[in-house]
Amino acid sequence: MPCQKRRSRLDAGTFGTMGVGTGFAIAAALLAESQADGSKSPRRVVCVQGDSAFGFSGMELETACR
Repeated sequence: MPCQKRRSRLDAGTFGTMGVGTGFAIAAALLAESQADGSKSPRRVVCVQGDSAFGFSGMELETACR
């Protein structure tokens, strides 16, 4: 996935740290929402991960919703 703007992508690295993407995305979305001013909507956050990585951290979504 190409990245056009500086400092707009988080990457877990190349050392097999599976499952951190969900937490990264939740934190980035909360930060984007807190930084948005009233004139425009917050920046969109997208988490791209595979099924195994989601299996490691999918329950974090339930915790975040609660």
